[in-house]
Amino acid sequence: MKKILLLSAAATALLGGTAFAADLPMHETAPAPVAAVVQPFNWTGFYAGIQAGYAFGGDDHARYNVAGVPDVSLSPEGFVGGGHIGYNFAPNFLTNMIGSSFLIGVEGDIEYADVDDSGTNTAGLGAYAKSQINWQASMRGRLGWTWDRFLVYATGGAAYADVDVRGGDLFGNTVKKSDDAWGYTVGGGLEYALSDHLTTRVEYRYTDFGDVKANLGGGVREKVDLDTHAVRAAISYKF
Repeated sequence: MKKILLLSAAATALLGGTAFAADLPMHETAPAPVAAVVQPFNWTGFYAGIQAGYAFGGDDHARYNVAGVPDVSLSPEGFVGGGHIGYNFAPNFLTNMIGSSFLIGVEGDIEYADVDDSGTNTAGLGAYAKSQINWQASMRGRLGWTWDRFLVYATGGAAYADVDVRGGDLFGNTVKKSDDAWGYTVGGGLEYALSDHLTTRVEYRYTDFGDVKANLGGGVREKVDLDTHAVRAAISYKF
């Protein structure tokens, strides 16, 4: 009888302990955190923005068709600033071919310009010349390579400027002529994406507007060779 009572007590204690253990809260090991996948910046799409900078002339000259009248040396310089709009495209098949992120783009800009210079010839014969760029525009292609938010690019295309040319000669003939100057522009820059929609860049461009010609009268003609170097900073909004 005592054995039966002892076995019953042991069974009761065992069952009670099992029930108590079942009532205890379960502590599961938390899963390891999963690192967020950071997507590279997507350069493809339309964008628009504003830019400003400084332009300075190359070795420009005003030449005359009169024998013995030396050239007038001009180096126009001044502020340029305006707006731009463009589109970038990063084709996957080119990226796969060359093993890096390749970008193709097209961009147009228009700018107010206060770029001018004047001078007389060194012989002191009275020849006077002045060139002034009032506003300018360009339509260009862009080719570049991207490293996530960084873009290094080259650019080039057609350029246009509204130009005033003033001149005088030793005979007292003077002229002011407004002309349309067409040429080309080439350069390159570095661009960085500040956010998913804002980018900023620094760019250098050389622009050659060719020759601007003016007739001073009396058979005297003036020809101004006009080209500029320009450094610009810009900010763009990517749509």
